[in-house]
Amino acid sequence: MTGPRFPLALAGLILSLPSAVAEQPPDPAAPSPATAAPAPDPDRLVRDLASPVFGVRQKATKELWRLGDRARPALLSAAGSDDPEVAKRAGDILAKFSWGVLPDTPPEVLAQIAEFRSGDSARMKAAVTALVKAGRPAVPTLRALLDKDLAADARGPLFDHLCWTLRREVPGLVLAGRADDAEALLALNAAGPSVQGVGDYAVFLHLRGRAGVVAKELDAAHRAGGPAAPATARALVFARRAAGDVDGVVALAAELAGKDGAFVSAYESLLEDAGRWGDLAGRVDGFPSNSHDGLKAFRLRLAGKAADADAVLAAVKDA
Repeated sequence: MTGPRFPLALAGLILSLPSAVAEQPPDPAAPSPATAAPAPDPDRLVRDLASPVFGVRQKATKELWRLGDRARPALLSAAGSDDPEVAKRAGDILAKFSWGVLPDTPPEVLAQIAEFRSGDSARMKAAVTALVKAGRPAVPTLRALLDKDLAADARGPLFDHLCWTLRREVPGLVLAGRADDAEALLALNAAGPSVQGVGDYAVFLHLRGRAGVVAKELDAAHRAGGPAAPATARALVFARRAAGDVDGVVALAAELAGKDGAFVSAYESLLEDAGRWGDLAGRVDGFPSNSHDGLKAFRLRLAGKAADADAVLAAVKDA
């Protein structure tokens, strides 16, 4: 095997807690969405930003902020308005969203946002740790911070830190029966380059029986493209693999392995799962083995290419 089929740090505990990890049915006591008051219309609120009445503009600004992502499309359009005040108000709200600052963001979370914005590596990691410990309420903020256009030499270590921090915190959430909260935190791994972190997320989805559902969501996001497409592609490979669709993502995994050396082990492990020994026979250089020729011959035999395997071994004997 070229690498672990899935990171196992979380699986050991989680496998022993199937009822805690399994997706829970809806709470019958929860209020029905149909009975909730309708949310304000973002387009109408954006029009109110141009009102000649100051109070109307202020109220619309607050309501748009409260709507969060639902208001984002309307705000993006308004930010390009010819009306300077409309453009400024819309831009200010979008700037808050970009840092995860929402109306219900607790003061302690706001403090960690400030720490993250310092740009200092140690302070950024400490902020991530504190926000993970804050639990699910801090997830939107964490997602916004981790979606920032960070330098490559900062992004990798930051997501590695997130992965190990979650490995410490998630088991406690599972034991407390908060599997949904644990999944929301683990989903943050899908935005980054950590193969181990994405693998942890896929393991959790598999154990909850949600790998197929999330794979469809990731597939749609990947097809949509955009700056997040590379990270989405990594998460998609792991999610579809966890859902049992190994053959369906081999080509995508090969593309990722060609661009990212950290993904090579995951790709080769995927080839093993798919039984593509012929493809693996040509991928022995750099692999930790006592005999690369022996490994190549072994893989050729598994691929049903006995004559080619014999030729490799014969060349070794004649050398």
